[in-house]
Amino acid sequence: MTEREQRRIEGEKRGRVLAVRGTVVDVAFEPGTLPSIGDAVTCHLDHDRSVTAIVHAHLAEGAARTVAVGSTRGLRLGNEVRHAGGPLSIPVGDMLLGRVVDLEGRPLDGGPPFPRTRRGCRSSAPGLAPGDAARVGSSTQRASRSSTCSVR
Repeated sequence: MTEREQRRIEGEKRGRVLAVRGTVVDVAFEPGTLPSIGDAVTCHLDHDRSVTAIVHAHLAEGAARTVAVGSTRGLRLGNEVRHAGGPLSIPVGDMLLGRVVDLEGRPLDGGPPFPRTRRGCRSSAPGLAPGDAARVGSSTQRASRSSTCSVR
């Protein structure tokens, strides 16, 4: 391991699992290093498996309640937890069209992995391109007209 990687790992916010109740996982961090509400944490199950959880509430000094976005099977008290550095992010763009992904944006359809273009789950939606609003409105109006005609 390089010196740079070692410094990065030492600077990470690390904690431990306090309790697991279904997808609700309580975690503890050192005082002053508690992740913000809405941030993602990675709960390590073993050497090659982990589950991501989102911080839902701060319970006390150094403790937080999180909600896992995957299975918590195998997660035990005392397992290591690492702050992901911000909110959960997923791939964005046209490369998602026709693909099957999990809640973390990993491909489930056997296709190639996605490039690193990611966007936070709590970010605002992009605006409509010019002309899109007129197209959306006209298709909605046609749909409502056809449904009201068929009801009579």
